[in-house]
Amino acid sequence: MKKTTLTFFVLMISMAVSAQTTIYTNDMDYVIGDVKQAFIQNRITTKTQAQYLIKGLKNLGVNGIRLPIFAEGLTPNKTMFDYFYNLAVAEGFPIFANPAQGEGGHRIACEMLKGKLCKVKDDPSKTAILINRIKSFANEYACKWINPFNEDGAPGATWSLAQMNTIYDTLKDNVNGAELIGPCVWGIPASIRVMNETSIKKNITVASTHNLGYHHKLWSDFIALAKANNFPVWDSEVNHNISESNSRETRLEKAVAAKVDGLVMYNIWNTINLTNGSINNKGKVMMAIYLKE
Repeated sequence: MKKTTLTFFVLMISMAVSAQTTIYTNDMDYVIGDVKQAFIQNRITTKTQAQYLIKGLKNLGVNGIRLPIFAEGLTPNKTMFDYFYNLAVAEGFPIFANPAQGEGGHRIACEMLKGKLCKVKDDPSKTAILINRIKSFANEYACKWINPFNEDGAPGATWSLAQMNTIYDTLKDNVNGAELIGPCVWGIPASIRVMNETSIKKNITVASTHNLGYHHKLWSDFIALAKANNFPVWDSEVNHNISESNSRETRLEKAVAAKVDGLVMYNIWNTINLTNGSINNKGKVMMAIYLKE
């Protein structure tokens, strides 16, 4: 290869990498497209829909996809889930997976998706069920990131502090190469408690929280806690809905204003037309916020 050709080739690679790292507002690392409800509700029933869902995610400009983890044997449409997962991986999307629905780890431990939840606190058998399911999922579906919880609450609520430590400690380096992130619990106050009270900091690579309670003023506290431990920060479930308490504030706008390092765009799949992959106006409004002009 001639020197000039090699130089041009290296320059093109450099430009491509630069474009990838500067596509998002504030130079965020990741904007993850969430498709969990599409599979929880069994809304993807044909290969054509799965293909256009992938096309739509590309059109949205996201650079990762979030998938649900169901209790063993309870994936509503495993055939289509597998087909979509393989399409996403083939297209180069890194995968983030965590349990389906609110109190998701709790649901897996109760071996259910819907219905009245069982008691799991201080029950080693329930701890083992969750750990084993997360491990088996990771072995079947290689992921970039995994979290064993989804809105499961602060220590002492659904799970004891000791259980949370056991779950993260056991899963670290046992999820087929995936990075553990977390805590992804309901609201920034609970996430701060998990970060401060458990041993999660020795196991995770990303500090992630939902801001479902619109605790915007606590972003600075959570970010400071994360940065003190050298973690990037994600809002791990965000949308552009209007706050009931203040119509001028949305969680997406506040997360971007706080300069988080990543976003998981909740339910953004429903801005995609599954017959052609186009994006509706709601999706375009969000794109204007998380993408650079």
